[in-house]
Amino acid sequence: MLVRGSDGNDLPLTGRVKIDPATGAVMESALEFHDRQVTRGTVSSVYGLDPKLGVNVPLEMNESYDTQDHVRSTGKAAYSNFRHFEVITGPSRQPRGHPSMMR
Repeated sequence: MLVRGSDGNDLPLTGRVKIDPATGAVMESALEFHDRQVTRGTVSSVYGLDPKLGVNVPLEMNESYDTQDHVRSTGKAAYSNFRHFEVITGPSRQPRGHPSMMR
């Protein structure tokens, strides 16, 4: 994850991940950063098993930002209805300079 500070420069992040030792599945993750304008910012996620897909997916994300003026902004997102998408790729035989290669 890339986070930019109020001056436009990249900010260093610290983070932690909680992993189920029996399965290796990610259960929780959190990132924290500090900036001159935002004293502290935290983004954390909780993961759980999606029975249709058979893998852990992000179920909830929480954000919290504390300013130097002691103002806190928070946000919460909940995720559901996960679907499986498949993409098949392979070599292309388009001639060099073909419009589809210019994108």
